[in-house]
Amino acid sequence: MLEFLATNNFGDTRGPGLAGPLALLLIVLLGVATYFLIRSMNKHLRKLPERFDTKPRQ
Repeated sequence: MLEFLATNNFGDTRGPGLAGPLALLLIVLLGVATYFLIRSMNKHLRKLPERFDTKPRQ
């Protein structure tokens, strides 16, 4: 029973060479998502008028 409790099972049992490539993949995916988000926002901003009417329409 004590051997079971003393076993290191906190999630760090993976090999030492796995965290680097996974972190790089995550960073690249976040960069690609940010690029497409900025591109989409620029398209929407171009559709807006330069100035908005200050008088309310009746």
